[in-house]
Amino acid sequence: VVDEGPADDEAARVGAAAALIELGRVAEALAVIPDDDHLAPRLAGLRGSALHLTGDAAEARRLLEQAWSGGERDPLVALHLARALATAGLLEDSAAPYRRVLDVAPDRLSVDDCYSVATTAALGGFGDISQEEKAEHIERLVTRAGRRLRD
Repeated sequence: VVDEGPADDEAARVGAAAALIELGRVAEALAVIPDDDHLAPRLAGLRGSALHLTGDAAEARRLLEQAWSGGERDPLVALHLARALATAGLLEDSAAPYRRVLDVAPDRLSVDDCYSVATTAALGGFGDISQEEKAEHIERLVTRAGRRLRD
């Protein structure tokens, strides 16, 4: 394997951090990503995702918003940004990252996410969507909540 320098290092950090976050090994993921104010959007998003999982809401949100502003649209990062915004009561702001998750990875949404999406849709946070689309969001919530009650 030929080392091509910083690009290889960043790709390795991205791959390792994403895998560790998915496995729930958040402390290890944080150890892989430097605590740096000048992270690339992908790394900032992954660090923000890991911090969100630790409960460090303020720093997580700052990094997740930085990543989103920098063009990061990975579903994991989008989901944690949406959750951070929804938890802060910023449902309208959570609409765009939730839309990204709905478009590419809807199975990643939890019951709480579905509740936030349905509420956001009902309050007009997704803009001018049809009543049918609003009903689909509510139906997703009912279906997921029903599954959770049965389990």
